Amino acid sequence: MSLKHMREAWGITSNPFPPAAIAGEDSMDSPYNADILSEDREQFIEKLIVKASLPPGREFGYLWSQGRRDDTGFGKTRLMLQTSAELNSDFGQVIITKYALPAGTSMAAAWASMKMTGVTGIYPLLFNTISYAAQRQVVNQPSLLEKCWAAVADRNQVNVADVDSLSRVVESEIQRMHGKLFPGQPALRRDALQVIVSCTEQQVLSSLSKITPTARARNGLSYFEALYSLIRAAGVEHFFVFIDQLEDLATAKNVPRATRQREVGRFRDIFAETAGFRGHCHAIFTFHNRAAHALADFWHLERINPPFWPQDPMGRPATVVLKGLTSITQVEGLLATYLDSVRENHTGSAEPFDPSAFQILLERCDGRIGQLLAEAYSVLEQAADLGLSSITGQFIADAMPEPVDSGGQAETATSQEDTLEALWNR
Repeated sequence: MSLKHMREAWGITSNPFPPAAIAGEDSMDSPYNADILSEDREQFIEKLIVKASLPPGREFGYLWSQGRRDDTGFGKTRLMLQTSAELNSDFGQVIITKYALPAGTSMAAAWASMKMTGVTGIYPLLFNTISYAAQRQVVNQPSLLEKCWAAVADRNQVNVADVDSLSRVVESEIQRMHGKLFPGQPALRRDALQVIVSCTEQQVLSSLSKITPTARARNGLSYFEALYSLIRAAGVEHFFVFIDQLEDLATAKNVPRATRQREVGRFRDIFAETAGFRGHCHAIFTFHNRAAHALADFWHLERINPPFWPQDPMGRPATVVLKGLTSITQVEGLLATYLDSVRENHTGSAEPFDPSAFQILLERCDGRIGQLLAEAYSVLEQAADLGLSSITGQFIADAMPEPVDSGGQAETATSQEDTLEALWNR
């Protein structure tokens, strides 16, 4: 009966809100409105993308979320995914024009999560960027690999539809660029090269699926070098690697501590100390208090700079702390964006949510988008079951239990801040 009520009373075909609201690669199919969190988005792009690309370049950046009750659900993953799609759509030209970057600047990005790698190490994490680059993240928009193949074809006056000729040219250009970027290093592995030069999305993904976890752990860097060499051969000057859930590596109890420290140190070795990457290949990590607590010792021991703590004078220029939802206007816009996705005729309104619901939802979510979406899912279901004409703030207060503080998060954050400052300064 609830679906019938949704259709007849509210003009929506289903409940559009995600019950869990955990972002991942498939969340790109969910409704999105960049204007709702424009301040967070602008700060992320200017501070961690634009400024990192200006000479002499910055290899590491940190995207944080900090909440009173919890530190997750502020939209870090979704922001990274949307920004990578935006950069790849035109190699960053809209952003470059907006911020008046030097003529000829170009950018691309890939996203990877430690949750997708079985926390086995950094090399398989970098390997997974190829899978991301091969898949179309937005409907009717070429993948990053497709755009790079097309750019190489254009530079070499090759018909992109002639796959055999294109494959030969792409292979030659990758090898040439790899030799230029990494002089004196061994040539790219043949198997890594063959994956990238197949020049068809299906062939790339099929080839990747056949590579064993052991091979990914051993040779993932070589595959990443092949991808990076293609991107640079396509004329892209700056490549951003958005890295999610790195704390899964730091907290992996099945991996010896010495191994975990070595893996963290490899970020410095690859991005900051390898001439071919330095200044042009940038890693941006997601962070929150629990992740910082898990990673602080590794970061300090491996002397990765800048530090990731927002309060550190050296780390502040490389960190962005998301604010999340701060106004009822944002709450209304978020609800309307999701509800319009299941309306036959878009209204731009948050109906059936009454305006009185916006403030209480804002207070309950504590800025966390994920929390608000999950609560909106629940109250919409309850209101539909009861046949209500609208969802008021009073109904939400009566229907939903009060959010519970997660074990004194504010006090924990303070102690962690003291610990981290001591680590950086010792």
